[in-house]
Amino acid sequence: MKKIVYRFKAILLALALPFALSQTANAQLFCDVDVVYQQSPGNNLVYFGAVALGDSSCFSQNSTFTWSFGDGSSGMGQYPTHTYNQPGWYGVCVSATRANGQVVTDCDTIIINDTTVNNCNGSVNFSFNPISGTNGGFQFLNTSNFSIAQCITGNTQFIWSFGDGTTASTFGPAGVNHTYTSNGAYTACLKANIFGGNPVEICYTVVVGSLPGLINLGGMILADNSCLQSPVRVELIGINSNTYKVDSINGGADSCYYNFSVQTATGAPSESYIIRATPLINTDYLSTYFGDAIFWSDATVLQPTQNQWNLTINLVPAANIAPGLGLLTGTINGNGATVTSTFNGNPITTTFDVTASRVIILNAQGQPVGFAFANADGTFSFPNLPEGNYQMRVDNPKVPSQSVPFSITGSASSVNVTMNTTGSGITTVTSNSKTLKGSSLSAFPNPATETISLSGVSGSVEILNAKGQIVMKSSDVKNINISNLSSGLYTIKGLNDRQETVTTRFVKK
Repeated sequence: MKKIVYRFKAILLALALPFALSQTANAQLFCDVDVVYQQSPGNNLVYFGAVALGDSSCFSQNSTFTWSFGDGSSGMGQYPTHTYNQPGWYGVCVSATRANGQVVTDCDTIIINDTTVNNCNGSVNFSFNPISGTNGGFQFLNTSNFSIAQCITGNTQFIWSFGDGTTASTFGPAGVNHTYTSNGAYTACLKANIFGGNPVEICYTVVVGSLPGLINLGGMILADNSCLQSPVRVELIGINSNTYKVDSINGGADSCYYNFSVQTATGAPSESYIIRATPLINTDYLSTYFGDAIFWSDATVLQPTQNQWNLTINLVPAANIAPGLGLLTGTINGNGATVTSTFNGNPITTTFDVTASRVIILNAQGQPVGFAFANADGTFSFPNLPEGNYQMRVDNPKVPSQSVPFSITGSASSVNVTMNTTGSGITTVTSNSKTLKGSSLSAFPNPATETISLSGVSGSVEILNAKGQIVMKSSDVKNINISNLSSGLYTIKGLNDRQETVTTRFVKK
């Protein structure tokens, strides 16, 4: 049996957990398992339960239940108890072995009592990679956050355990190499003491050789380092295939953890994934990908070869704007169209699902101010815009699109746009407002590595990253050196010869 262990660091919050039974908001899937729990009043004792879902063929009397309580402790059984030594916020996981030997996992977050200790979310972490040319050699990197001085420092001692009975000790950000002598699945952990002695430990499964089974991808959805406390939809999307999974988080103070299981034949899938989290009610935050990006082309791409439990998404906040009378409406046509494009230099093909579209609205400074869902018929609307200059861009996974500038004025307080989805992406077709202008700016070559040349622009231009931040300005539009830019998708903004704002996008390889 492949044992999956997850230990997530305690995040100490000034919250109290009501004495009530709580369970994960994940949809109850056939042959699945759910975490439930109840805290004893007046102390830190918690009663846990693993609710086995499905019919009698799913689980048997011989099924085992393995727990990770989020504070470095583990347990066995369907109904264990555990006492926490510190108040805080803990990620708890249970792995259940089905009658057919398959392992299913569910995770949830719990809050233990009140606390006012500083938030050290994400302080302790590590990554690892196989060492080329070796048999079982891995390089372990300490990726902990040393910028929060009250959590850990360069003098903090870290204890590594590699799951094969060996350990190592390092200080500060130092990493370590380790060689496994045989193939298998090993639970490697990194432990440090923070908060004046509170131990924090995080673990991953290291796969040496090829092993069949499930790879689990999971993390928290946070807004300003806390649960959003409103519903969130989380999607796992395969870049090179039609893989699609969805998880739902109810947004309660005790539940902001998502979990996906990816079935593989070899234990080392070549598939690439992106993960998107979309708030369903709260308009203060934007639809955000893992990597804290609002557009799919800027998302952090995952190519998992082992379980990854720390894939936390920090929802990007929308920029504050005063409400106004402006209204953006439109329609996106082409549902079901086959779209072919490139991503990271590789060709990708997808079937366009219009309901997966998020219409992102950015202000004149390139800051995102909100987003709108597309309905099943492709229609969308975004109200309450004050007067000003804006851009809109449709984000739909694996489907290219361009930014469209528009303006809200006293004489043109509404804008309507129609877009078509073709074999190469989403393009603007028509609008009923004179203030909506399609982009006449173009960049060549695209994608580019060293330099780009622009046409359709007069004077200097600004280059913005995915978050709308200006990363470069240039007055030479015929030979712009972009070699120092990181790989990704960028927006170029300038004025044409009629002094109208024009934009286009290019890919930096």
